[in-house]
Amino acid sequence: MNLAAKLESTLGAECVFQSTTLNVDGCRPVVTVAPKTYEEVAEVLRFADIEGLKVLPFGTGTRLHIGNIPKKIDIALSTARLNQVISYEPADLTAIAEAGVPLVDFFARTSANGQWLPVDPPGKGSTLGGVIATNAFGPLRTFYGTPRDYVIGLKIVAADGTLIKTGGRVVKNVAGYDLNKLFIGSFGTLGVIVETAFKLRPVPESESTCLITSRSIEPLAAVANQVFKSQLLPISTLLTDSRALKVCDVPTGEAKWGLLVRFGDNRKSIDYQVHKLNELVAEPNSIFQILDYSTASRLWQAIADFEDVFASEVTLRINTLPNRSAEMATAAGSHLKKSGMSSASIVHTSSGVVHLYIKSASENDAMTRRVLAMIEQLRAKVGDFGSLIIERAPLAIKQQVDVWGQPRGTAALMRGIKEKFDPKATLIPGRYVAGI
Repeated sequence: MNLAAKLESTLGAECVFQSTTLNVDGCRPVVTVAPKTYEEVAEVLRFADIEGLKVLPFGTGTRLHIGNIPKKIDIALSTARLNQVISYEPADLTAIAEAGVPLVDFFARTSANGQWLPVDPPGKGSTLGGVIATNAFGPLRTFYGTPRDYVIGLKIVAADGTLIKTGGRVVKNVAGYDLNKLFIGSFGTLGVIVETAFKLRPVPESESTCLITSRSIEPLAAVANQVFKSQLLPISTLLTDSRALKVCDVPTGEAKWGLLVRFGDNRKSIDYQVHKLNELVAEPNSIFQILDYSTASRLWQAIADFEDVFASEVTLRINTLPNRSAEMATAAGSHLKKSGMSSASIVHTSSGVVHLYIKSASENDAMTRRVLAMIEQLRAKVGDFGSLIIERAPLAIKQQVDVWGQPRGTAALMRGIKEKFDPKATLIPGRYVAGI
């Protein structure tokens, strides 16, 4: 079968590409398509489902490195041409947009009215569909949560070409099951997201970023815990090692760790919160400073793009209890110091997410074995209170370990959902948790 010719007869030659640089862990699609309408997306999936072909949905590909090695890719389905903001109602703080709209373009549209979708995922050029499909988040999670918290409705094309609608166009929509949550963060394994309805938030009037540095992590972790329990409302709270701050061009002197606390509100509220934060810093060897706006802006942008800025070869995400996050970062740092690999750590103290960025991990077989041993040890330390996900790794590591870790008690349920929505495993089989 001439796959490209068959798809060209449905979509038109301008939407089908045989030459592609797309490579997902050594798997290359036979052909890439870029449908212009939801019905064209449905036609591609119907065809693939009938013919037993495997489809990889993607936006700009900023998160394609996450997941296990795909079993097979025949068709890569790009949402790039689904790039229209369908409706925007500033008075209601709601908007509906197609999946291929770049997040930066969506922000430009809504910020003109002092509104935004408050998510800051890693990766330049992320599309709305990609952000939702991976539930990608950044430092703003501290106050605003994840993309999951802002989706009020979806349109999804299922593996057999059926168009599914979930939720609605209004914020208060409580009838029936919340099927939105089923597709958000499913990495395209249950259906192709083609349209999303969002609720929005007002953009803060002003911002201030405070940096507290110390030679040890314990006093900063204590301050972060006090902030979490206090009435302060930072929009971002991150604990970072000095290597991460230096990569972001923020000097730390002899300090080994830094705590970043970012406030967003009106000026009077921010000044009050900054003052109260300063009062919480009891450790005499800790240094408190307020970063100027230019430095803070560069810093947060560098943190958003940190994986690329640091040129990370292996990126690990540890999900643990917030009060164990500093402990996990310290344990990981100890393993990495012994291994001789260059690394940096960024800890979301309010949610218990620890990101580890590692270089020199693929220099030789010995380094690969050390990384695998460290992953095994850290997973044992996390235990039943969390998980360790390998977000980025060379093929040599992915071939020897499941990036999601051992499936837990929900594995059977997840496989059942996959069987219901995609019985022929048309959508990127093997990539997600439990091999679905």
